[in-house]
Amino acid sequence: MKFYTYNIQELSNEDYQKYFLMMSPQKQQRVKKLRFEDDKKRTVAGEMLARKAIAKFCYINESAIVFHLNEHGKPFLKGLPCHFNISHSGDLVVLAVNNEPIGIDVEKVRSVDLAVSTRVFTANEAEQIFSSKKPYETFFMLWTEKESILKCIGTGFSHNKNYTKSDFETIQFKIQEYFISIATKK
Repeated sequence: MKFYTYNIQELSNEDYQKYFLMMSPQKQQRVKKLRFEDDKKRTVAGEMLARKAIAKFCYINESAIVFHLNEHGKPFLKGLPCHFNISHSGDLVVLAVNNEPIGIDVEKVRSVDLAVSTRVFTANEAEQIFSSKKPYETFFMLWTEKESILKCIGTGFSHNKNYTKSDFETIQFKIQEYFISIATKK
């Protein structure tokens, strides 16, 4: 497994144009419709990070990579011995590449309505958040873990909340104000 991070503020105009042009016409249209410049940068930086990492992992040219989407919108590769996943939050884009299914999530710790905890977490997890001395950090630590597992499965939060956590190995860490979780199946 390989893991990469990228700060979108380091994205040059040249790299933005180069990797924007490598995107599928559909993805280019989605980027053009984005309202905020940082949202555009996150998407293009994700494309760049994915192409560079996959090319290195599979020993192929960046321009030879063709992304496909599963029924839930998760990108995947056909015919390459490589699985990958991308996430972004704030200025940070993260990517994990592996030879087996993998999920990654990053979230910048910030103030959120903790009431959502009772809808998306188990009772034990919600209690962990509400009893924590740092409830927002605990919230995002649990959120990124759950999201990385669901992204490893290929569904994401909005499609599937049923899984057995013990079937996955997760790595969690913090970089500055960001929590990152990476999940693989055991």
